[in-house]
Order: sequence, then C-alpha cells, then structure tokens
Amino acid sequence: PYKRAQYFMSIKEYLLQCWFGKRVIDYSMASATGLFNPETHKWEQELLELAGIKEKQLSEIVPPTKTLTGINQAKAEEMGINPQMPFVVGAADGQLANLGIGAILPGEVAVSVGTSGAIRQLTKGVRISENQETFCYSFTEDTSIIGGPTNNGGVVLQWLKDLLEDDRSFTDFLADAKKAAPGADGILFLPYLNGERAPIWNQRAKGNFYGVSITHKKEHFIRAVLEGITFNLYQIGKTLERLAGAPQKIFVNGGLARSPLWLQMMADIFEAEIYVSESHHSAAWGAAWTALVAIHNVESFEDIKKNIPMGKATLPNKDTSEIYKRIYQNYIELAKDMKKYFR
Repeated sequence: PYKRAQYFMSIKEYLLQCWFGKRVIDYSMASATGLFNPETHKWEQELLELAGIKEKQLSEIVPPTKTLTGINQAKAEEMGINPQMPFVVGAADGQLANLGIGAILPGEVAVSVGTSGAIRQLTKGVRISENQETFCYSFTEDTSIIGGPTNNGGVVLQWLKDLLEDDRSFTDFLADAKKAAPGADGILFLPYLNGERAPIWNQRAKGNFYGVSITHKKEHFIRAVLEGITFNLYQIGKTLERLAGAPQKIFVNGGLARSPLWLQMMADIFEAEIYVSESHHSAAWGAAWTALVAIHNVESFEDIKKNIPMGKATLPNKDTSEIYKRIYQNYIELAKDMKKYFR
C-alpha cells in the first residue's frame, strides 16, 4: 500500500498540515524515520532510493524552534485561540524529556523507567555506536540525543507482583526488597520478559532467574528483579559511556523514581549522584521551554536548569558499589551464556 501513498508523515506532521497547510518535520522526528542524515540534516538520497521513496513525499526538515503562524481560521475558532498564536514545531519526547529534566550538560544522563525504560544523554555532534547498541537522534543543529530503550521496566515488577498474588500497594511490595542484601543472596535475574531492545536487540530474548536455592524467599526475588532491571539500564549506560564519557549526575523520572530503595540502587550501581525533579512532566516542560526559546522569551536551552525544582540528591554508597561491581560482571557473563538459548 505504501507505493500508492502520496505523502508519508507522522501524527504531528499531519496536524500541522491540517492547521497551517505546511508539511514540516523536526530533526528528531526525521531521525526516527531512518531516512535522515544527521550530519547534513537532510534526507539521505541513497536511503530514499533503497526505500523507493521520493523526497517530495516527505516533509521539509526544520529545527525544533521553527515557528508557524496563521493557523486555519476555522481551526482557530474551533480551539478558541487567536489565529496569530505562534506554534513551535518542537521535537520528540526523548529529547524534550532530557531538556525538561535538565540533563543537558556533559556528564549528565536522563533515565526514565515506567512500564518500559530508556537512558539518554545529550551530546555535541553525532555519536554512533559501532556495534549498533544505541540510537542517535538529532535535536538541534549541533546537538544529538544518544541512548537506548528497554522493553522491560516496571512491567516486569508488575508481572512478579501478579505472579506472587501480592495484593499490597506497590510501595509495600517493593519495600520487601529491603529485607534482602545487595545481590539477593546469589539470585541473578535477566529481565528480558518482553524480548529486548537495547543493548542486545533480540526479540527472542527470555527472562531468567539464576542461582535459586531453597533458602530464598519473596524478598530475594523482588530484589533480584529490581537489580536485573537496573543492571540492564547500566549495561546500556556503559555503551553511552564509551561514546560520551562516564556520568556524574543522573536525572530520573517515571514510576520507579518514587522508590527510595531503587534510587539508592541506581546510585550504587552507576556510582553517580541521582536527582529526581519535583515535577513529573519533564517532556511537557521541555516542550514549553523549547517554545520559550523559539519566541525569544528566554535566552537559551541551558537556562532551563535554573527553573527546575529538584529534590535532594541520592549519593552512592562506596561499599555497596564495590559489591555491585562484582555482581554486574556475573550478570554480564550470564547474559552472554544464555544468548544461545534465545530461540
């Protein structure tokens, strides 16, 4: 059917077309098509030819601060807005979430863990993983977001809670993990219940508990699952580290960010300071700030850091970090050994 298509566009492009009669796409959304050259900020002709798509079928590529005015009069009346209200094109949710949480300087990383998860870092220029472990999406003319998504975040904890038929609140359920020491008394958990994207990119990957003995209790399994999710994020983070250096500060949002136990686990495994914004709407705040930059209401993207209410940092515990270093090596070896069984 795509061969009969006149145009290809995302939902945002379609709405802008309906409202302004213009087909435009920002750098980050263009990056997501796989047809965009992040070095030139243009459509890559060789890729278009391979896909059988002509450039005229795609939208004009614009920066995130591109501003449109003169919305369709009928649409303006329908929405109850001034027809001359400026609309800023913006970016994709990942870029905006990094901006909105303040993870925009070297050494700063954003981690989102809700049902699934992602770890992202803003960098200068284009930085590509040679092993194709991570993504690289342009944001502005001279910056990109590198990172990796995981299929297995809070959904894995929900699976375990349902499996154990635990009717308590999520807070009480996770609190049980405090009863188990770091390392869950020898249990290692590979969290690949839904296959996995970064860092292994294998839809056939399966979850696995290793090291289970008769002495293990519910709290050990809860702790092992929390640690497995975090080790997976850390493995993605190690790829980012090779591309952009080790993180000093990690800004966290998503459902798991409400768990002090998990925040401390993050700090200990990553050996970095963990910060949580008092606002849980980072992408929306990033979108608003992009608009403020576009209409020259604020001077720069970096100024957002002065306007984000941030809670107290969670600092790593050196002794626990040393324990997790040893356990992580076992996790990596187990993941390598299990790969041959993913069929």
